[in-house]
Amino acid sequence: MNDNKYELIYRDLAGKIAAGTFAVGDYLPSENVLRRQYDVSRETIRKALLALLNEGKIQKIHGKGSVVIGTRPALSSPELKGFTEIAASLDVPTNSRLVENDSVSVDPDRFFSKEGPVVRFGTNRAQPAILIGRLRQIRNQPVSLDRDFVLTDVVPTLPPDLAETSLYGHVERSVAPISYAEREITMVPADWDDHQFLEVQLGTSVVVIRQKVYLTDTRLAILSESRLDPQHFHYREFVRRHLSP
Repeated sequence: MNDNKYELIYRDLAGKIAAGTFAVGDYLPSENVLRRQYDVSRETIRKALLALLNEGKIQKIHGKGSVVIGTRPALSSPELKGFTEIAASLDVPTNSRLVENDSVSVDPDRFFSKEGPVVRFGTNRAQPAILIGRLRQIRNQPVSLDRDFVLTDVVPTLPPDLAETSLYGHVERSVAPISYAEREITMVPADWDDHQFLEVQLGTSVVVIRQKVYLTDTRLAILSESRLDPQHFHYREFVRRHLSP
């Protein structure tokens, strides 16, 4: 229960930071105040604050508390999150529309190449997959065309509502926890699908984010590709310098 509560508290505080309730330079209420406000243990509050700290939204200052240092949410997160999870922290209307649902064969070794992972003829490395394509919208404006290649040898079943259901959540409920991913971010010329779904002009560029998503047992489960109009793309990675003692 506390794990669920910490997520809710984190999202609530992140939403207030994004909305400006807590501006850059403001201090969050103390742990004791937050503990009483949310009626949870101090450990739960500390987990929520740690999540904010790891995302670069706050900095803890000894003897003073947690000060806000970042406010803008990123559509693409440096953490391993799906659109459903990122959208939950944006506090704006979002929706998804299913635009592709097909059985394909993929070669994971080709995923980061220009040719792409889909293979038309059988090879020794080809694996069966379900291609799920979804158009993501924020405030009814198209921002991302997402394609997920779900490897059916690892994930044999899919949720009935493919448009809105979190694939990551489904995999973690039905197969095993997701642990890590390899990620590549590039710029490529817009193709016809980008023009049709993202409403960008042919000949312009789009941002392409590709990921190989692995389970805790190191099995590859999903190949994902997100194509975004650059004007809707924001990527900011928060890094810390750890000095040797």
